[in-house]
Amino acid sequence: MKQNKTISKHFKWLKSSEQQKLKQLLLMKSAMIYEQSENWHDAAECWKDLGQYVRASNLYQKNNNNEAAANQLLDAGQYEDAFVHLKKWEEEIQQNDHLNRFKLRLSMAACHFLGTKNHANTTFSRQSGKAFYNEARKILSTIKQEDHTKTNPFMIALAEYGRRMQRFDLIQEGYENIVENIDSGHASTNEIQELMAYQQAAAAFHDELMLQKLKLKNTQE
Repeated sequence: MKQNKTISKHFKWLKSSEQQKLKQLLLMKSAMIYEQSENWHDAAECWKDLGQYVRASNLYQKNNNNEAAANQLLDAGQYEDAFVHLKKWEEEIQQNDHLNRFKLRLSMAACHFLGTKNHANTTFSRQSGKAFYNEARKILSTIKQEDHTKTNPFMIALAEYGRRMQRFDLIQEGYENIVENIDSGHASTNEIQELMAYQQAAAAFHDELMLQKLKLKNTQE
């Protein structure tokens, strides 16, 4: 998003389609430079922004980031390979790391729910997907009861899960939590950026009422 604003600022004479092509070209050149210098993380970030999810996943693997590698494979629709990396990530997570356990369970649920759309695939089931999702919900419920002020990163993860699953109700649930913080003056810069991401999600889902509400919130900042 920051790069889009930079291109729009310095290349005002270009059409929006031309600006988009320029962005893609810059990302591709950056990715190649990062790869040559073995900066796997930044290279992966560039390929991810270009929609080259499998290539991004391979580079995240080189950087020993099983979480990111799995999520890129999820977005690429390669659910079995994604689940393999999720299992590896699970071995790395400490028992008291509630946020990563929450994110892991949501990603595992996504693999099962999305994987069952391929009827030839017998690895996944909706029943297992529901079980992983319910486990995630239990973790979130516990965090809310113990200290509701720490729920923000959990809600952002829930909204991301909603994006992946095309569940705008979950995106909205995560968004409402951030709006409450903005209203109370406790929102971080990252949370305001997340609010802008939700605005894009609302537009993608053609939810005009939600889009108007989000735009109103942004004008108040």
